[in-house]
Amino acid sequence: TGLMDRRQLVEQLTAAHTRVSAGAAPVAVICLDIDQFKLLNVAQGSHIGDEVLCEVARRFTSTLRRADLIARTGSDEFVAVLASEGGGNEAARRMAEGVARKLLASLGTPFHLTSHALTVRASAGVSLIDSRTSDGLVVLREAQLALRRSKSLGHNSLVFFEEAMMSGLHDQLALEEDLRAAIGTSQLFLQVQPQVDSQGAVTGGEALLRWQHPVRGMVPPDQFIPLAESSGVIIELGTWVMHSGCQVLAELQGHDAKQTLAINISPAQFNHPDFAQQVREALSASGASADGLIMEITEGLLITDVAHVTERLRELVALGVRFSIDDFGTGFSSLSYLRQLPLYEIKIDRSFIAGLPDDVASSGIVRSILSMGSHLGLHVVAEGVETS
Repeated sequence: TGLMDRRQLVEQLTAAHTRVSAGAAPVAVICLDIDQFKLLNVAQGSHIGDEVLCEVARRFTSTLRRADLIARTGSDEFVAVLASEGGGNEAARRMAEGVARKLLASLGTPFHLTSHALTVRASAGVSLIDSRTSDGLVVLREAQLALRRSKSLGHNSLVFFEEAMMSGLHDQLALEEDLRAAIGTSQLFLQVQPQVDSQGAVTGGEALLRWQHPVRGMVPPDQFIPLAESSGVIIELGTWVMHSGCQVLAELQGHDAKQTLAINISPAQFNHPDFAQQVREALSASGASADGLIMEITEGLLITDVAHVTERLRELVALGVRFSIDDFGTGFSSLSYLRQLPLYEIKIDRSFIAGLPDDVASSGIVRSILSMGSHLGLHVVAEGVETS
């Protein structure tokens, strides 16, 4: 990439700390990390990964001001050290936020690589070298902690370091270890949420993962699922859910062969090279019929690499598996992918259902989705129906 390496970065951070200690204005440090780069490298090959890194470096460099510095410190981690413009901490924070958002926005247009185009996103964490700072490397670690929090919030996020993150990190690491240990034990189990037709007859269900921690009690999914995704545990966890879900499906089909079961699939799991084989093994081991297995994926997954996603979908559809777009309407809705990809179902996000029947806008959106689904031959499921 032609950027500074970690050793050169440390020298610059030490020099910046010396200047600030002598009375200079605070200096901002921004850590940036390409979202899901490891999966991109595995799915597309290292040559594509190298092209992405070079283009990211070029865009970041052209976005920064002449006096700013940029280094590449890991396979897909970049660190920017911003030149001080004077003023105190608040002025430095405002300046850092503005520059960080410009850096993230610089990745907004598709990457036109040798073989095809890709959409790339990043996350950012920021900290300041100021009067409280004991060492430039401490600030780098703080920015990395903020980056870790940012990645847990989702793509294209920006987070500033806060002291509470230090204590929160220890708790998060402990929870991560507990989650790894819980896989394959009775702590983790699936609950089946019924799906019914317009007459109230049960046609299938959705497998919802639950975690009964021996000390913490029930850990909410919105707490441990992002942790699993950011730590990489999601691959092992997703494999367990797939096998357990297929066993549940086989039991349901033993009572009614037409029963279906929906299972949520994370982007990391979907993009894993062995995913299709894992699905085959889970179906074979359980004896479940593939046409009863519905995999729920998000809209965001569909735009990361359309060619790869299409190939993977078709490979699994050939097994008999069907696919559903989860939380439809909240992501990157596009009629083109609904028409081109081998999809079976769309799920209307509960945020639209909650306003029915009084909210005019929600009613209009739901009617539009139902009409679109009908014209495209797609099954439609409404999430979060809690009244008659």
